[in-house]
Amino acid sequence: QLIDLYYKSAGRGANLLLNVPPNRDGLLQAEDIAALRAFGDYRRATFSRNLAATATVAASNVRGNAPVYAAANLLDLRADSFWATDDGVLTPEAVFDFGLPITFSVIRLREEIRLGQRIDSVAVDRWNSGTWEPIATATSIGARRLIRLDKPVGASRLRLRITQASASPALSEFAVFSEPADALR
Repeated sequence: QLIDLYYKSAGRGANLLLNVPPNRDGLLQAEDIAALRAFGDYRRATFSRNLAATATVAASNVRGNAPVYAAANLLDLRADSFWATDDGVLTPEAVFDFGLPITFSVIRLREEIRLGQRIDSVAVDRWNSGTWEPIATATSIGARRLIRLDKPVGASRLRLRITQASASPALSEFAVFSEPADALR
């Protein structure tokens, strides 16, 4: 239940308030401690390794063809860098090549929020048997968007498509993660 709440709150840019009160003795209940420990273990296991970190990326447009706005910024783990497009380019895409197939179940996206929330909707596709196959869509990204897939997906290439934006997109992160095999659904 905590994992589901996490994706529906923090995964959509909101705060997750656990509201775990102490008992009459001023201590947390053993059940609460066990649940919080399991939740922390899940988060550490899931988000410890970004499978996209070593991918190569190519974008359909880069603002002014300037390296400072390159699509590679999506993978550099820096909060102060981002991929941006030219003004008027509202539906760009970026293709991530992993070299070898990976299996993942969570996608994390972050906008360069200092420039405001610009992206209204996105789609992620995988390359499968010579064609792009949709695997996820989402509305709004903001400071952080986590997309948890219904089941793990394998792919050697992924495509991120901005399907609607109010201004030229500016994204600071694209990451994919694999949940532990024993994660509850």
